[in-house]
Amino acid sequence: MWLVRPAQPDDLEQILEIAGTQSARLSSTLPKHSEALASKIEHSLASFAGTVPASEAPRFLFVLEDTNTGQV
Repeated sequence: MWLVRPAQPDDLEQILEIAGTQSARLSSTLPKHSEALASKIEHSLASFAGTVPASEAPRFLFVLEDTNTGQV
């Protein structure tokens, strides 16, 4: 089964792999550097928690997980 869920810090390496192997057209919003991607994940988690500063827009990052394998 497939599950759409919020990205978590533990997903970082798998998302980086996707960002690095896909063409720019498919992953243009995914940074290819771990620090930048980790920041996006943290911002997404803060957005879900409602703790993003008022000066910043909430942004949400989701992943599609194969629940049989745990792979993103």
